[in-house]
Amino acid sequence: MNFTPLLLGNGGTIIDSGTTLTFIAKPAYREILKAFKRRIKLPNAAEATPDFDLCVNVSGVSRPPLPRMSFELTGDSVFSPPSRNYFVDTDDGVKCLAIQPVHSDGDFSVLGNLMQQGYLLEFDRDKSRLGFSRRGCAQP
Repeated sequence: MNFTPLLLGNGGTIIDSGTTLTFIAKPAYREILKAFKRRIKLPNAAEATPDFDLCVNVSGVSRPPLPRMSFELTGDSVFSPPSRNYFVDTDDGVKCLAIQPVHSDGDFSVLGNLMQQGYLLEFDRDKSRLGFSRRGCAQP
């Protein structure tokens, strides 16, 4: 299991299994959105999906070529979830980026439950660290 210090205070990040989507501070969100738009070669969805800034048409594509994303964390840890953790089906043949901007300056970023799927997370509150592993709970 990789362990990394938790970020607390201004610009910190919380991990919330009760929040579905991931919310990122606006400056970082803008960079993520710009990078995805530059790298995705799929057509935009024909109709806009409310509350999502990036939606693509994946009709007829069995394995859509969606870019990979990684979070570089303090302590030289890298969290590299699969694209299904940050692209969500919103309609038949439509996938949308399941990351949105934090609405208020100074608010925490939130890694929601969709981003956490397939990971075992362990919190060390005494040392303010987070451990994560791709191993499922049922595996030894």
